[in-house]
Amino acid sequence: MRWRVELGQLERVCQQIDGYGVTGTPAVDPATHSLYLADAFGRIHSLDLATGAERPGWPVTVYTDFRRELVWGALTIVDGSVYFGTGSYCDRKMVGKVFRVQIATGAVSQWEVVPKRLGGGGGVWGWGGLAYSAARDSLYAVTGNAFEGGTNSGKRFREYAGYGERIVELGPDLRVRGSNHPRDIRRKNDLDFVGSPVLFRHNVCGEVAAALNKNGFLYLWRTARLGAGPVSSLRLSSPTLAAPLPSGSTSTAGAGHGWPGAARSGAGSSTARPRSPGTPSGSSRTRTRARRWSRSAPPRDSRASRRAWRGRPTSRRRWQAAGSTFRPTPAPCRGSRSLPCSGGSRAGPARA
Repeated sequence: MRWRVELGQLERVCQQIDGYGVTGTPAVDPATHSLYLADAFGRIHSLDLATGAERPGWPVTVYTDFRRELVWGALTIVDGSVYFGTGSYCDRKMVGKVFRVQIATGAVSQWEVVPKRLGGGGGVWGWGGLAYSAARDSLYAVTGNAFEGGTNSGKRFREYAGYGERIVELGPDLRVRGSNHPRDIRRKNDLDFVGSPVLFRHNVCGEVAAALNKNGFLYLWRTARLGAGPVSSLRLSSPTLAAPLPSGSTSTAGAGHGWPGAARSGAGSSTARPRSPGTPSGSSRTRTRARRWSRSAPPRDSRASRRAWRGRPTSRRRWQAAGSTFRPTPAPCRGSRSLPCSGGSRAGPARA
């Protein structure tokens, strides 16, 4: 161990985390030779990679309601700014946000998922943090449910109020460029999008975003037409209260994808160590209701994925496992039912 820095630990306030310090996976910035991370008190630190010393002008406080709000997921660095989301701690009422901290100046800006006038909520809590598309120079977040409150109450209450239960495309300035709430997610069952969105590229379909929902479906969108809705959805499990869907990201490979990458230490240390992916509860066989799957080998390090692959697939819908990331095999994007990017899908056809 080269160095260790103590950043404090919040006292235990509920059973979710037995006192915590650093939970979101830190990010390394080669340009400044610094490690950026969020502590338990709503502060972002910039530590010298060689010594662990705090950089001048840091830490920067980004929020103060740290007994309600938490940086669950990984931090992301894009073009000189640190980006990250916040979700509820102990299921307490708060407003989910995406923050931007400019490294050069320490300036802080934020985007609110569901404003207080609509009840708040909409946490961004996936361990993998935000996804970044270099092709579109955009950040992608998936969000949780809105809370009841304000004008979003009574018979008018919707868990997808504001930008709740959506995939959202944000520009570097945190302005919304596009979003989508799948039409089939309507029940008031706490149907968050879990984990983090994953981006991949298809030869014909272009860039595709994939995200899991608590309803057990994997949704896929073309990033260039996010507002048109999912081009396909695949049932990966039938979650219940006794056997919920695992909350890792869509791709479970590597730090920040299905890994609570920076483990909480007893003293809130910045020392990061990976924890093993959680084993999903429930039956040993999870029926896969995707239109058609081939029997390619599942990712080696993903127990959650192995369960989904134990179904009885056939060869019509073919996926390949490259490392640990699912990749649909090349085929026409439109007019073919052999790809998730095809028009014929559970969530309806893509709009022209």
